[in-house]
Amino acid sequence: MASRSTADAGRQTLVWLLAAIYAVTQIAQPLSGNAIPSPAFNAVITLSSFAAALVHGSIRYGWRGIATFALLTIAISNALENLSVMTGFPFGWYYYSEALGPRLLHVPLVIGPAYFSVGYLAWTVANAIMGEADRNARPLDWLMLPAVSAFVMVGWDVAMDPLQSTVAGYWVWRRSDRAVQHLQTPIQRVPLRHGPCWRARPLVARMERSAIRVRRRRRGRPALRAGALHSASEDARERAYPGYRHPFQG
Repeated sequence: MASRSTADAGRQTLVWLLAAIYAVTQIAQPLSGNAIPSPAFNAVITLSSFAAALVHGSIRYGWRGIATFALLTIAISNALENLSVMTGFPFGWYYYSEALGPRLLHVPLVIGPAYFSVGYLAWTVANAIMGEADRNARPLDWLMLPAVSAFVMVGWDVAMDPLQSTVAGYWVWRRSDRAVQHLQTPIQRVPLRHGPCWRARPLVARMERSAIRVRRRRRGRPALRAGALHSASEDARERAYPGYRHPFQG
């Protein structure tokens, strides 16, 4: 038990270190005078966030649990991205430029890890909003947690997509109907259906993740463990607000 606590404490420190690297890089990039991040900046941002999500997830869910989460997210994301580039469904007609490096078919390799990083953060934010719904203590937690996390992730995409596509040129919206080619602002050039359809991708990945957790529980296996980080946060909240009950807890 002591060795596990020590290991978890070490991983918590590593998460904070990786988060600090990510934050410093994000701040340093615009201060460098370049509106568009260089490949070096992109590499540090992607790798630090990906590693932080993996390590944090290993504390809460174990290495097998977070590896399953990562593989599902990356596989489903890449499949739907390639489908849309080739057919226009479900996200619309677009293609990636050469700026993001090597590809798997039509999609840069960096896209999958980036979506996993943001997807795990969205899952964690939704889990906090819903009062630790990942424990499946309520009947619809397995459904509502993926749905809320999908909304959180789309909120990130609404702010990110216009900058990364129209300004940075990492991908280009072809808009075959040419109905809005005259629009000048970045956000106007992103198809409206991209938001609802893009929301389906994280929802599908997280539904698969929740289904795995429910099956583990029904088979009598332990739910993916919370870890020391969650226990410490609960203890701190109880000390600060004695008797507090989260609004989503019955």
